[in-house]
Amino acid sequence: MNKQIELLRELEEFDSILKDFEQKEYQKLGFVIEPINIDFIKIIEKERAKLRKKIDENLLKEYDRIKKHYGAKAVVQVIKGYCSGCYVKLPSEVIARCKTEVKTCPNCGRFLYYLT
Repeated sequence: MNKQIELLRELEEFDSILKDFEQKEYQKLGFVIEPINIDFIKIIEKERAKLRKKIDENLLKEYDRIKKHYGAKAVVQVIKGYCSGCYVKLPSEVIARCKTEVKTCPNCGRFLYYLT
């Protein structure tokens, strides 16, 4: 798997964790973030910032654009020849190239990765 895609996958994990803590619904239900969790959030934010510095600037801009557009997954797995973001059948060339290169789905634009 391409190193930049690995970094984008890690970034998405950090973003997901932070989003869980920011859910307004939890606050509406009366849940309070405990001090221990605040420290955890600070650690995640620090690691996320370090990770963002390792990612190519153009890829990072595209990642941010995709996250804003879809609100969820920006980096998705190729499963049985399909994009797991939009479920469109991918051309075999795209599948082959996403094993070693940064490729996006021709339909939804999400970053693709392939686990062997």
